[in-house]
Amino acid sequence: MTRTLQHGIKICLITLMFCGCYSVKNIQKSGRILKEYSNYYINDSLRFSYRFAGDYQLLQEKNTVKKSLRSNRLSLNANYCLAYYRTNVEPLLDHYAFYFKDAKTANRELAKLGKYNVKTPNPIIDRANYTIAHGIVLENNMGYVYLIGKNPKKEFTILEKEYIDDVFQQIKTGKDYKNVDITEPYTLARQYALNEDSTVNYLLPLIKLRQYEMNYMHDNYSKYQYTGALRTFQSRISNLEHEFYNLSSKKATIDSGYIATDGDVLDFLTEQCKEEKIVMFNENHSAPNNRMLVQLLLQKLYDSGFRYFGLEMLWENDINERGFAASKSGFYTCEPMAANLIKEAKNIGFQIFGYDDYTSEREKKEAENIYNNTFRLDSLAKVVILAGFGHIDENISAKKNWMAAEFKINYGIDPLTIDQTNYYYMAKTNNWLAVVDTILMPKNKNTNQADIYLSNNLDYTTFAKLNHYIDYVIELPDSVINRINKPIQRDYIISVYRTQDYERDNTAVPVYNYLIKKPVTDKIITIPLQKNEYVFFIRNEYDELIFSDNMEIKRW
Repeated sequence: MTRTLQHGIKICLITLMFCGCYSVKNIQKSGRILKEYSNYYINDSLRFSYRFAGDYQLLQEKNTVKKSLRSNRLSLNANYCLAYYRTNVEPLLDHYAFYFKDAKTANRELAKLGKYNVKTPNPIIDRANYTIAHGIVLENNMGYVYLIGKNPKKEFTILEKEYIDDVFQQIKTGKDYKNVDITEPYTLARQYALNEDSTVNYLLPLIKLRQYEMNYMHDNYSKYQYTGALRTFQSRISNLEHEFYNLSSKKATIDSGYIATDGDVLDFLTEQCKEEKIVMFNENHSAPNNRMLVQLLLQKLYDSGFRYFGLEMLWENDINERGFAASKSGFYTCEPMAANLIKEAKNIGFQIFGYDDYTSEREKKEAENIYNNTFRLDSLAKVVILAGFGHIDENISAKKNWMAAEFKINYGIDPLTIDQTNYYYMAKTNNWLAVVDTILMPKNKNTNQADIYLSNNLDYTTFAKLNHYIDYVIELPDSVINRINKPIQRDYIISVYRTQDYERDNTAVPVYNYLIKKPVTDKIITIPLQKNEYVFFIRNEYDELIFSDNMEIKRW
């Protein structure tokens, strides 16, 4: 919106005002404010909406509304006010929304504004009193809504243009009233995911998603999209990994037995894979532990002759030359455990490639890209694939085949498929990993899409122990602790990098992200990491650097 873009004013959180009048009492709870660069007021009872500038602040006290009306020489009855907003930075503005349920009440109140009644088709512009108003005749005899703007003389031209060209043009009533221009949650978060220097911002996308949560709470699909975006960006902060389960919409409980559990699963999978030409794992893109499991198996698979590693998440072709993931490597590769997986694969000796496709023939093209990067070049190749969700479904269908099925059909190679996404939460076991005995599963479960089903409850602590990681420490100076503990609502994150990788390219993906939780009471933070040299940076959500140093191995 013009005003907001011109002045770059920070959007304020707005909630709907509740007035005591009988005319508005029953409809106020149906009103909601959606916020982005602009504000949207939507009322589900009255079935109308409109858009206005994002720098308005709602003032809720009824006496404040009365005082404002008096000071603006508007003798309207405050009891009919749905909401009152004000900007306290130039250009100054008072904004009111009034509701009248019948023409008699509307005409009586509107007469106070001058020669204006419910039949007036055009906005009223009172340049003598620097006021502009326009009415909405609601469908199905629901009544009338009037929007009124008032500001000082010197700024009235701005007000007039804003309301005539934008606010009054955005009024919607009837069946299309919910069709407002709100950015899809993934797109919203991704707008804040990269800083100007191409480094990844891990805090701001989360903050923006939480700030605009109410934009997506009006229907189940929007809620699903929002929760998915929140999970995805939250998974990039390593010490919030457990929050993934709290945000998940499904928690698959397993009532039957297991073929193998914990460390035995690694041996079981190694044995199952060793004679195969191609093994396909899937992952939930918001679950870093799916990547941790594949990393635990990489050396065992390499020892069994596997040399090629294909990742759906990888966008670039020069990853093998650089040897580590950077911000440009992909979207999901910006998550630390994904980047660590790529680094480990490269260190072991795998040839790494991306294979995703974004055409209408995605599944077929993915299979083709895998073949062209492996068996077409090397008939004796042994290949590991990490795909998303259902792409490893082997079922052949007349309607649609997924990537694994397309690969089997077109190249005559039957992949071993290992699913991690259907039973990712083990509610009735203390095991961190299990192979599900699908024979004992309920008949209504889809257990014929993959060859092996895993229940993966691996966490970073267990992962670090299995890899024999070393404890590294970060010591926070008192000055940093004092700054973090200030009552200002600001988040801080510690990002840890391999020193060699960061010095080569400062857009390298961190090996670990640690959200600092207030209040900080202990100046020592311990993080288990692979033996290496590390540097860490503490930044706020706007990527302001407040402290950095090298990490040290913990001394006992």
